[in-house]
Amino acid sequence: MHRPDRLAALRLLYYEPMESLGAAMAGQLTGDGLKRVQHVHSLDRFEAALRAEDPHALLLEMDVHGDDLIQLVRRVRRGRIGLDPFVAAIACKSQVTSELARTYAAAGFDHVLNKPHSAETVIAHLKEIAAKPRRFIAAKGYVGPDRRRGLRDAGQQGVMEVPNRIAAMLQGAPVEAEGYAARIAAWRGMLSQIAVV
Repeated sequence: MHRPDRLAALRLLYYEPMESLGAAMAGQLTGDGLKRVQHVHSLDRFEAALRAEDPHALLLEMDVHGDDLIQLVRRVRRGRIGLDPFVAAIACKSQVTSELARTYAAAGFDHVLNKPHSAETVIAHLKEIAAKPRRFIAAKGYVGPDRRRGLRDAGQQGVMEVPNRIAAMLQGAPVEAEGYAARIAAWRGMLSQIAVV
C-alpha cells in the first residue's frame, strides 16, 4: 500500500510539443500529487533530459512526433540512450487503434492512453505499473517489458526481473542504487549476447 504523499517523490519526464497544453497537464499532475514533473516541448530537450536525468517514468504525447518517439523508446530499452532501460514509458495518443497499440507495445511501451486523458488517468496507470512485477525480455525480435498474462520464469534465458522503482517509491522504500545499477549492467550484457534490431 502507498500513501498519496509518496507520489511527490516520483520523477516524471513529460513530452508534449504543444507548450500550453503541456504546461496545463503538468500543472494538473502537480496538483494531483506528482511534484516532480519535468515538461519539455522539443525532442532535442527531451533527449537531453533523458541523458542527464533519471526519471521513474516517461509520459509521451504521440500525436505529433509519434514515429520519432517510437524509435526513442526502442533506443531506451536497448540501453542506447538514457540512464535506465527499465524506465516506465506511457504513450498518449488520439484515436488509438489496435494496430497502433501493438506498434507501441512492440517498441517497448508499458501502457497506451487514449487522448483526451486526465491527470488522474495518468496516475492510475503509474499505480498499475507499480502493482505488477517488472520483468523484461531481450530477444532478437523484441526488447522490453514482459506484459503477457503468464510471466515467464525470470531464470529463463533472455528474461530478467528488475526492481520496480515506482512500486518501491510508493511504498517508501526506494530501490538500492548499487543493486539497480548492477541489474542495468547485466541487462546491457544480455543485450550484447543477442543481435537485437
